[in-house]
Parts: sequence; structure tokens; C-alpha cells
Amino acid sequence: MIRHVKEIPPTLDNLVVLSISNVDEDKLELRHQVAESLKRLEEQTLIDKSGDNYHFLTNEEQVIDREIKNIDIETHRILDEIYNVIYNTSDICPTKYEERKFDKSVDEKVKKVSDADVTVKFITPLSDILRGSGQRSLSGDNLSDIDSTDTLLFIFPEQSPFVDQIRNYLKINKYLLQSGSNGNNGEIQDILRAKSQKKDKLKESSVQAIYEGVRDARIFVDGREVTSIDKNDPKVRVVKGLEILVQNVYSKSSYVTNKYESEADILRILRSDDLEKFGVEKGETNKLAMSEVRDYISIRDEKNTTVVLKDLKGHFRRKPYGWKDMTISGLIATLFVVEEVKLRYQKTYLSDPEEITKYLTRRETADKLIIETRKKTGTEIISSVKSVMRDVFDKTDIPEKETELYIFSQGLLNDELQRIEQISVKYSDGMRYPGKEGIENYVSLLKRLLNVTDPSSFLETVAEARDELVGMHQKVEPVMSFFGSVQVEIFRRLSMEVGDFRRNIQFLSEDARSDVVRIEEIFSLDEPYSQIKDLTQLESRIKASLEESLLNLKQELHEKLISAMEDIERELASYDGLSDEFKRLVMKPFDDIKRDIATSDDCVFVKLQSTRINDLCGSAYEKIKRQVRIIKEIDATPVVIQGTALFRTKKNIETEDDLDEYLENLRAAMRTILNEKNKIKVL
Repeated sequence: MIRHVKEIPPTLDNLVVLSISNVDEDKLELRHQVAESLKRLEEQTLIDKSGDNYHFLTNEEQVIDREIKNIDIETHRILDEIYNVIYNTSDICPTKYEERKFDKSVDEKVKKVSDADVTVKFITPLSDILRGSGQRSLSGDNLSDIDSTDTLLFIFPEQSPFVDQIRNYLKINKYLLQSGSNGNNGEIQDILRAKSQKKDKLKESSVQAIYEGVRDARIFVDGREVTSIDKNDPKVRVVKGLEILVQNVYSKSSYVTNKYESEADILRILRSDDLEKFGVEKGETNKLAMSEVRDYISIRDEKNTTVVLKDLKGHFRRKPYGWKDMTISGLIATLFVVEEVKLRYQKTYLSDPEEITKYLTRRETADKLIIETRKKTGTEIISSVKSVMRDVFDKTDIPEKETELYIFSQGLLNDELQRIEQISVKYSDGMRYPGKEGIENYVSLLKRLLNVTDPSSFLETVAEARDELVGMHQKVEPVMSFFGSVQVEIFRRLSMEVGDFRRNIQFLSEDARSDVVRIEEIFSLDEPYSQIKDLTQLESRIKASLEESLLNLKQELHEKLISAMEDIERELASYDGLSDEFKRLVMKPFDDIKRDIATSDDCVFVKLQSTRINDLCGSAYEKIKRQVRIIKEIDATPVVIQGTALFRTKKNIETEDDLDEYLENLRAAMRTILNEKNKIKVL
């Protein structure tokens, strides 16, 4: 098989030329004979085909090839390889088409995708359908055994070589994995390396063959063959086939004449100054699409069925609509702007454009956004709410449309509530400010109104509460003025002082006592605002009376204290032996009282110092007596002489003179001790 002759590759054509024995021989017949012979040799594992070249096999090669040939490869593994080339690369089939997902199939291998309405299916020569009775070549349009509804179907040519290429590639790969290094046999190692190279070439060839198969495949859409798609780039053929399939399956996709692509588009719809730009107020823009959405909501509203955005989007994403999520959000936003629907997130009705945009476009909130049919609010209610805004809040430029009036009114009431709540917290500081009940009732009314988040119900509730709202607002106006003026500081100061006034009532003049009663009367009034101006004058008179009484009390107590201190000082001077430190300790409490009386501005406190002076005097006399007694006891205690030191002599007593001298010295020492301590005891 001219194995090592590089100049003549062992191809089928070269082998046919080399086999000619007669110039007149039928070359086509000879080619057929050579090909059949090569096929038999290959089946007997005597030769090997690598690309277009044929080679005789050595004994070792024949053994390895027979082992490879006997390896069984399951069909599903071949389908996995084909599926991977078609769907898991970007060269043939896109992952989705215009945001639409689709099921993916190769023969019996099917991968379902959630929310998919269409299928892309490839039929290979492995398929039972292609090899089945009556449909061996699918030469006609008989697709009775193929489920081709809503399907883009590609049928590979029967002679596509990629099935055998993949099978052989998988066999070689499996053999190589099982064989390992196979010892140190150099010839075997060379054969295995050649097989590995052949495996790689088979894989490359199979991929190319799949591309060519898709290029040459017959295409069917919904069971009908499409011949208008040229046999060119495989990916282009798939995309064009999907385009035709989508047009067939999504018959109402054309109802959308103005698509919405982004959150910014939705937000602009919700802003009134962009309505005309987006065609919201033009009758033909998305007219049929709007009608479909409106009917979907109305039918479910009549059946008392909750319309959830997630369900609505799921309905219009699927056939026969196939609309994109953002476009569906835009249609709902349009219906909201023209006041045909209202949007509720859980229990709260929405009105803010940015908030609505977020909930309309985010998948994670789609199952919580409720769409309801809006019932038109009557003109009488609209008029009543406008009068409330005008009479209570003095507004003139009030919107006419229901949604705008709802946003406007809710904003005013919310601002009013925040302002009133700032006043409400002032009552918690312990001051007896007036108007608390009115403020609390007004806060309760405003919260009750603002808790109604449905626009229609809100306007109706405000209209019903018109008289109550007007009355309460009028009632709290003087309270709000009170907290916004200097009156609140006067009230706060007198609230803190009136207790002291009452405690010092005994020290006040009759007129000042009447003034205290008058202050308490003003504090007890529900609406004291007109009389708060009198509090400052009353305060001045009461303080003047207290200052006069305080001065008199201080003078009286000062005289009493000085007299007491003089008495104590005389008592201290009458005893010998009392130290200066003891005298200072006795007099210090009197100095403290003197300081406290001088610095105090409280009549009650100063008055109580009289008792304190009396108590201190008694305590001081007791301390003096105790200290004198201690001193006397110390003086009466004899000196105890223990031991013999006092009686020892410096020299021996040998004569009477020595004895007289010793006794004289002892007498002198004893006399000194006696003079100091009065008593001596010798042990």
C-alpha cells in the first residue's frame, strides 16, 4: 500500500491508477472494485484509513485496531458530542433569540427550558425516524413521526460522516484511557501516539462535518419545509429559521408597535410631560396590545381573581404574544398613567414614578405587585377634596386628574403630619403644655387618612372627613402658633417655677399668694394662649415678695447664728487643756451654716437652718463636755513604775553617807514624776 512512498499518497484515486492493467479498462468500475476491496480489508482490520489515505497495518497495529473496533460506544454519548457542538458553542445555535428561550433537542436528547414556547430540533442519521420505514430519507414532507409543532427542525443529510467520526473518536479515546502507558514497548508507544493523533483529527473532522451538515440540512418550520434560507453559514441559517418560527408561533407579536427597552423608558412614560413623546395619548400606538392587556385584567377582575404582575408577564411572554418583559411593563405603566389601572405592592398602593418603575421591572418583586382595575372617582369627590386642599392648606394650583390629585393631597397631608408630630413629641418632656388632646386627635385623623393607599378610596375618605379635617385644623392652629412663638418658653419657665412658688407660699405676701393661684388657674385652662402674656408680670411680683422674705429670713438667722457661735466660743475658752484643732472642729459646722445661709435663694431652706443651728449647739456642748471628761481621766491615771532601773545605783552603798546620797537622788526623781503625773504606783 506504498506506505513509505511520500511522492504518491495512498489515496483511493492513486490506488485506482496504480491498479489499471489495461488502458481501455472501465475506470469507474475499477474504482468501485478498489473501494469495495478497501472496505473489506478495513473491516478485516488489515488496513487503516487516516483521512483519505489507506495503509496496511502491522501485526501489532492489527491487534490494537481489532481491540478498538470491538469497543462499544453508547448512542447517547455520540448524541452528547453532537449536542455540545451545536448548542454549547456560539458557532451554530444562539442561546436565545430576542430574549426568547427555546427547548433544545438532538434526536432523543432533549433539554427543556422553563417558559419556552418553541423548540430547535436536529435529526441526525442516528435517529430511528431517519432510519425508520417509509422515512428512510425523508425525501418528502411526511413528518408524521416527528413532533414538529412550534419547532424549527433541521434534518442532517443521511450520508453525514460525523456520526462514524465521533464513534471512532470515542472508541480510540476509550482505548487510550484503558491502555495507559502499555509498558516500555517502543513500537506500541508509537502506535498509541499515532492513534492519539488520529483521535484529535477525527474530533476536528466531526466538528467540521457537523457544520457542513447544518449548512446542507433541510429546514422545517411547524412541519413545513423552508427553502428560502440559503445554504450558507450554519449560525445564519439557525437565526433565520428562528425568525420565521417566531413569526409563525407569536402571531400577536406585531400588536406591539412601540417597544420599550429600558427602565428609563418606563420612567419617562410615568412622567406626564413625556406622554405624547411615547405615544401614550395617541390612539394608534400599541392599540391592539393595550386592548389585549386591558381585556386580560378586566376578565379576571370580573371573576374576582387577583392579577399578579408575574402571571400577567408570563401570559404575554408566551405564544401567541411573545412580548418582552420590558414592553409588558411599559404597557402596564401606560394603563396606569391613563388611570385605567392602579398598582398595589403587597398592601400599599403605589404612586411614585421611580417606585413604580422599580416594581414593574424587577423580577424579584413581580410576584408581589398586584394590578387592579381603577374605578373612576366621581366629580363631586374630586371637587370636595380640592376644596379641602384650598380651605385647609390655602392652596390654589390644585391638579384635576385623579392620580395627580391623590399624589398632591397625600403629599400635603404627609407634610402636615410630620409638622404636627414634631409638636406632639414636645409633650413628652413633662411640661403641661396646652392643646395636647387636640394635637393627638389631629395626628390620629391624619394617620387614618394616610393609611388609605388606594387612590380612589383615599380621595373618597378625605372627602368624607372634610368637616372633621377643617375643624381639627382650626383647633390646632393656636397650638401651632403657641409652639412657634416666645409663649412656649414663658410657659415652660413658669411650669418649672410654679412648684417652688407653691412650696414657699408661707413666705409670700397676700398679693403674691393670689398671684400664684392666678398662675395655676391659667395653667389649668384648655386654651390659655391669650392670658400667657400675664404670666411674666405675675412671676415678677411673686419673685419680689420671695426676695423680700428671703432677705428678712437671712438677717434673722444670721443674728441667731452669730449669737450661738459666741456662746460656743465662750464655752471653749472656759476649759484648760482643749487644743486649737479641737476648737476648730467644733466651730466648723457653724461656718458651713453661715455660708449656706448666705448663698441660698430658697426661703424654706433658710428657714430650716434655725433648727439646724439649735441641733449644732446641742451637739457642740456635748462634744466639749466629752472632751473635758477625757482630759480629766487622763490626768487621774497614776504613773506605774515597773522594773528596777529607777532604783539602780552607779556605785556600791558602803556607808550611811552613800545611803543618804542614794535616797536623796531617788527622792528627787520620784518628786519630779509626782509633779508631772500626780500619782505614782510602784510594782
